Amino acid sequence: MGTASTIRKRPDLSFREPLTESPPREWSPDIDQAWFRGSFAMDEVVFFHAPSGTAIVADLIQTFSDRFLREHWGWWRFLARLDGLTQEQACAPLEWRLSFINHAPARRAREKVLNWKCQRVVVAHGEWARANGHAFLERSFRWLGT
Repeated sequence: MGTASTIRKRPDLSFREPLTESPPREWSPDIDQAWFRGSFAMDEVVFFHAPSGTAIVADLIQTFSDRFLREHWGWWRFLARLDGLTQEQACAPLEWRLSFINHAPARRAREKVLNWKCQRVVVAHGEWARANGHAFLERSFRWLGT
């Protein structure tokens, strides 16, 4: 399964059906999901595994440690700071944030995420938040405003 945008981008892969606002019936009650839309460039589904209190995020939160940036980005690491991709900032890259021209659907998804009892957050790009998951998500999605 994937988002409709992923299915369009990857015709070489087979998908059963697109993911939407609600998780597939067979995933309930263990997994919930929130669909972040409103960007002309991307959308993303954030997952929540209720039994472990774990949210799973791909591109919408990127959070690299200083050590990682020193080792892998070298002097380019200043770009990660400008882009908000450090552990202190932990958010989507600026180009993704700017691509959300309609914040309303993304804000609805954020509200759903912030209602989860999240203890930890697994991210595809960077350091995981192993504790205080709710506060981490709240801080990471602050760019969506009110």
